[in-house]
Amino acid sequence: MAKTAPHGTYLVRTPYSYCFRYRIPPDLREVVGKSEIRYSLKTGYIGKAKAMALELAGRIQRLCADLRDIIDNERGSVTIRMPKELSPEKIQELIAGWVRDTLKEEEQERARPYGKAPVTRQRIDNQHEAFDWVQTEFKESLSLSQHVEAVGHQVDEVLEKQGIVIDKDSDSYHQLCREMLKASIRVLEVEKERTYGNYSSGTDEQVVESIVPSPPKPVEVVQAPAVDQLPSISLQELIDEYQDERVKAGRWKEGTIRNYRPYMVTLAQFLGADAQASTITRPQMVDYKKLLSSLPPGFARLKQYKDISGLTLKDIKKAKHDKQIDIMTLRAYLQMAESVFSFGVRNGYMEKNPAEGLKPPKKKQAREQRQAFDDDDLQKLFHSNEYLNDKHKSPYQFWLPILGLYTGCRLEELAQLYVEDVKQVEGVWCLDINTEKDKSLKNEASDRMVPLHPVLVDVLNFPAFVEKVKAKGQERVFEELKKQSGDYGHYASRWFSTFKKKAGIDMTPNKKVFHSFRHNFTDTLFKGMVMETVIEELTGRAGKTETSRRYAKGYNIKDLYQTVSEKLDYPIGLSHLKNSKWTR
Repeated sequence: MAKTAPHGTYLVRTPYSYCFRYRIPPDLREVVGKSEIRYSLKTGYIGKAKAMALELAGRIQRLCADLRDIIDNERGSVTIRMPKELSPEKIQELIAGWVRDTLKEEEQERARPYGKAPVTRQRIDNQHEAFDWVQTEFKESLSLSQHVEAVGHQVDEVLEKQGIVIDKDSDSYHQLCREMLKASIRVLEVEKERTYGNYSSGTDEQVVESIVPSPPKPVEVVQAPAVDQLPSISLQELIDEYQDERVKAGRWKEGTIRNYRPYMVTLAQFLGADAQASTITRPQMVDYKKLLSSLPPGFARLKQYKDISGLTLKDIKKAKHDKQIDIMTLRAYLQMAESVFSFGVRNGYMEKNPAEGLKPPKKKQAREQRQAFDDDDLQKLFHSNEYLNDKHKSPYQFWLPILGLYTGCRLEELAQLYVEDVKQVEGVWCLDINTEKDKSLKNEASDRMVPLHPVLVDVLNFPAFVEKVKAKGQERVFEELKKQSGDYGHYASRWFSTFKKKAGIDMTPNKKVFHSFRHNFTDTLFKGMVMETVIEELTGRAGKTETSRRYAKGYNIKDLYQTVSEKLDYPIGLSHLKNSKWTR
């Protein structure tokens, strides 16, 4: 059974391909002899089908307009008909008149506030805030091409006042609405300034001249380069080139590609792998965002969503899913699309990035996404049966939580350590966090030297443990951890999840994990009044400012060691670990 595609695309989905459908206007059906036109587009890719359908619809609309003119001439109609299209000059005139009237009315309101509540600072602030809100909404509507929905009623009032009647499906009406929306945004900016008594924008006429654009130049001059003038490349080819660049630059590893593959596959399925990159539009990407927002968590692993080609919101609603994907997952999918298209723009394959700015805002600040372990949690972890009775089966189970707490290192940074990465620098025992051999880091700032806390050296003898490992001929500190999905920390992460649950730690999803040790490390140093640039150097975080990024690397290892020794202190006792089989 054929399924209708999203409204406005003139598409019907058949089992084999997309079909173009256009409903004939009621006044022309008798002449045409049918109520609609159908035509097979012979493609199953939604992106390509939409582009073809919009082109056909435009042609038919122009033919309908010509047909009406022929009918009027043959009937000898004497009815006075307004032009179906407004000239650019007329559109400019209508917009200028509206801006002029609006500014005048607003000024009259400010000049004669009789009969109203007193003009107070709070009232002015509220009005300014209202202008801000409306302006934000208008900008969103402009970016989504929702100009008719935003100011259509406003345009209708202007046309009615001028005695002009035009077809609301005409190009003129849509152009008038779009220009009216642009002008409204500019007028709101002026009104915000004038609300606080700032008239630096000039007189009303000067404002009108600055807001109303000059008459459009002939189409031949302003027309964007034809699609065939841009290099021909399909979406799949663009994705492949983007991936190759990331791999060659060392930014993507095997595991990275595996993690990102669902994002790239889903994008190609929705738009069509063979769709020309230069034809992909903003409305298509808005539809993509809406579709993703309605899909269930983990949809890429579900059989019914292995291929979303031709999938519509109506199809998803029929499935009646209880949950939709998390906003951070949605951001990841849209970020991939934005990155691929940004690559296309940089390399001359596309004029604009149709996915730019579509990502929803993060639901929380980054620091709120993970919680540090509280004192009670640390007591449960390090005074658990495993630590009290030396029950850890592997050295990584004993050492990784302790190292995480006292170095602030990420799990993967610790799991991939080689024995030569534990070394003395200027007499200070350190972890050398680097990308040598098969190791990888989150970013360039992660490459660093981390001094080992006295608890690790003097109490628990971690350097001695590493020397013992080296004497056995092992290359890596935790040889028992094997790579899985591109990471050495894969199995360690799974083990820690079970360990913390057994120790009685709050299992609120994504709140307290191994990464929480990093927050303990950072928060403790912050409370000790340690400068942020020092903490950035110790934890391998990219500096927030150019100054911090440039000068943080200048800290002496002995100074960093002194900072850690003096400021990093936890209210837990670890003396019971001195006799562990992993420290003796």
